[in-house]
Parts: sequence; structure tokens; C-alpha cells
Amino acid sequence: MREIRFISNYENIRKKDPNCITISYHDLIKRKIIILPKDPISLRLLVDTSKEEANDIKIIERLNTIFRDYPNMELHINVEAEHCFENAKRIASLINANKKVIKLFPDMLLKDRTSLDLKNLNCITIIPLQYLMWHNEIENADSKFIRFDRRDCSDTDGRIKYSERMNKGVRGNFYNLRDALKLKRTLLQILNSALKLKGIHPDFQKVLLVSQYLSKHIVYPDDINKKLGYHYANDTLKNGEGVCEGQAEAFMMLLNNPYMKIDCRLLGGSVIDDGIPYGHAWNLLQIRESELWFLYDQTYVGEDQDYQYAFFPLNQDYQVVEGANGKYQITNKKIPNEFLKRELEEANKIEIEARRGKHNIVIRESLDETIARKY
Repeated sequence: MREIRFISNYENIRKKDPNCITISYHDLIKRKIIILPKDPISLRLLVDTSKEEANDIKIIERLNTIFRDYPNMELHINVEAEHCFENAKRIASLINANKKVIKLFPDMLLKDRTSLDLKNLNCITIIPLQYLMWHNEIENADSKFIRFDRRDCSDTDGRIKYSERMNKGVRGNFYNLRDALKLKRTLLQILNSALKLKGIHPDFQKVLLVSQYLSKHIVYPDDINKKLGYHYANDTLKNGEGVCEGQAEAFMMLLNNPYMKIDCRLLGGSVIDDGIPYGHAWNLLQIRESELWFLYDQTYVGEDQDYQYAFFPLNQDYQVVEGANGKYQITNKKIPNEFLKRELEEANKIEIEARRGKHNIVIRESLDETIARKY
């Protein structure tokens, strides 16, 4: 099977805000000139250098001169690869900016999500929410500075909305450590009980089984303005009610963990109904039996487990807020509903037999070839 190639974050940066300066540390080493707008709001620094280069005092002095001249300007350090994280923390400690943020991208380049040192932080540090389930010592992270980014498509223009709300860890696009650990406990309880799979399922069937669980236990609320918790996975899973965002976040977290091992991410954007855009959230996921990424919308799963509108190709009715962390090869073909129902039936059958002591090992050929051959 051909490996999916992820394009570097830094090859796909969107500069939507003219007041946000974007420059890589590597360019600074080459002594490239920084062109400042009239009223710069933030400087986005792309850290992609070795430890030796990160110690260049002249570069630090140059940056400090800029922040001295613009005391209200914010510093945003973006980190793409794990080996750059320690460099980013060092640079943040040496630059005298009033507001500083380090952000890690949820990129496949950060393959080992368990070894990041999250205890010795010196400024607000944002990591992807799905790292919560993988990191071995997340409970020991620095609660004062760590935040968890809920969406895969945030920070598209290079800026992080640094506010007192985020600084205090109030939920919005970010979780603080306390709320994140509450979510982790809820997820572990479900994964160790109702979703503790005995059979060995292909990824595609795991996705359907998680969707089946959510369909049985979560309903879309009648009054979506009644509770803020409808938008968050923890409240959605505990109370059995959730809007698109709450369900999509729960779906992501029940798949992107050491038990299910499926790369699933939360996308935000809008859907168009009769020409009118409405805010919406759904998922992007990769299945190992396929070369493609899939778009998935749990809120379109029917009560009778009808998946006709759950998996969908990218189309004009969904406007995705494009993430800065790589391009995805997304399927442009609709998966037949007959195939989806058959896969779910097989998954449930495997699980029942496995719980009776018959541990089935499913050998799955390429999902793309299966769909093409059978349908």
C-alpha cells in the first residue's frame, strides 16, 4: 500500500492577516530582513532548527529589539517536529515578549506523542487534544501553561487568539489540564467497558463500532442553546446529549487513542443549506486499509444505523476551514450504504464470537480495492 505523504506545515501556511509576520528561524539564521507592517499584531516564528542554531544569541538580540520597539506585539512559535520542541521552549525563555505562545501541530511528524517534556514550560503551550490519550505523563504536565487544542484547523492565519480567557484556561477552542483530565477519565471508562473490543477488527469496522456506540448513547438536543456543554465531548458523553461539535469531538477521542489507534481529527467550518452557511463540525480520519482520508459526520447517522450520509466525499456543501498542518488526499467517491451496513454487521458478529472465546483475526485487503471490486 502506498504511504500517504504529508506535506510540511510550513509549505502550506495561510497568511490571511497582513498584521501577522511569518518567518522561519532558519531564515533568520540566513540574516533575512523582517519587513514589519505599520501596526504588527503578532510575529509567527517557525522553529525548524537544530540545537546549535537555536543558541545564536545575535538572532535572539535581533528579535528582542523588535519586541522592544513593539511592546504590544505577540510572539507565536509554531513547532512542527518533536526535536524542535525543546528549542522552542529555549527561544521563548530568551525573547522578551509580553505575550508568548508555543503551538505544536497535530502532524504525523510528531509520531512519538509520549516523550514531549510538558513539565518545564515557560509560556502558554498548545498541544493537540488527541495527544491527551497518548502521552504517558500528561497528568504531570504544567497546568499553568498547557492548553489542549480541540480542532485540527485552528491557527490557519498564523495567529493564536491570545486572550485572558485562554490564559486562564476557560474552555473555548482550548481545554485546560483539569478539564482535559476529566475528559480522559470519561473516555477510559468507556474504552475499558462498553467499547472494550475483544475481537481484532480492521480500522474501518472500529470506526463503525464507535459510531454505533455514539448513536445508541448520544442524542442531538432539542434546545441547542440550553447548555454550553453540548459542544464538548466530556459533557456530551456523560449527559447523553451533544451538538455536532460535541459528537465530533467524542468521535475523535474514542478513535485517536492507544486502544483504537486511528488517526481521527476534528474539523470546523460550515455547511450550506439552501444557500445559507451554518456553523458545523465533523471529522477527518485515516483508515489503514485505505490510501485515502475520509470525511465523516456522526450527526448524519440515522437512528437505524443508516450510514448513507455519514461518510461523504468533499463537496461544495461543506466548506472546510483548511488547516495549516498539511494537505490530505481525501476520497471523492461515496461509500455505498450497502457496504457500510454489511461491514457493521460483520463487526458485531466478530465481537459477539470473540466474547464467547472465539478470537477471530480479520485479514483485510485494501479497502479501496474491496469497494471497487464489489461495488
